[in-house]
Amino acid sequence: MSSTTPAGDSPTGPGAYGGAPADPTFPNPYGGAPTPAAARGPHGGAPADPASPYAAPALRHPGPLRPPAAGYPGQHPAPVAVHPGYPSYPGHPGYPPPAYGLPSLASWGLRVGAHLLDTVLIVVPYYGLLGLALVNSEPGYDMTGAPTRVPTPLGVLFFVLALVLATAYWVWNRGYLQGRTGATLAKRWLGLRVVDQHTLQPLGMGRSLLRDLAHVLDGWSLNIGYLWPLWDDRRQTFADKVVGTVVVEA
Repeated sequence: MSSTTPAGDSPTGPGAYGGAPADPTFPNPYGGAPTPAAARGPHGGAPADPASPYAAPALRHPGPLRPPAAGYPGQHPAPVAVHPGYPSYPGHPGYPPPAYGLPSLASWGLRVGAHLLDTVLIVVPYYGLLGLALVNSEPGYDMTGAPTRVPTPLGVLFFVLALVLATAYWVWNRGYLQGRTGATLAKRWLGLRVVDQHTLQPLGMGRSLLRDLAHVLDGWSLNIGYLWPLWDDRRQTFADKVVGTVVVEA
């Protein structure tokens, strides 16, 4: 009988499949320390014994898939985190959120300052023209015979100019400019904007003029409407609530 070792067997005995030796101290063919037999499976991979410290971790099923969130297919819904007391954004489905984030609501003091400054910008020229109309008048008597001042033709011209200037300034500043950009001259200088409470976009000329006319509600309520932003969550006057607007910092 031949004493030669069969092919595929090691001097210490045949391997599990004719190739791998049974010797646990057999050198690692890739270098380094010898690989313990307990660390090798039947094919040289991870052992089948799950209790072995060398066993590969078991794969876990990720669990049932959840349906996609509401909104665009395959996308997450738009963020709705807002300023405390501020309406959820966006108001219209599909309206993209601004890249710079949500603005802050304007303080009551800044709003009062902007209103006073806008008033000064028209009151000074208006009363200046009325003063010229008064200067260009003559002594006379009214229908009851009481002494009064009768305007001259030049005085009448100054009076008409004062009315036209005040009306044109109101339509341009509080209608066109604020409706198109969100800010009157004074609001722009103080960094304020009047916008829609849902879309945060300018109102347009007609709606901006309507908001200004609605301020009569703030005055007819013994001026409580003008003070309402001091405790209101959205810092709105009565006119803001009627038209659906908020004043924010630009």
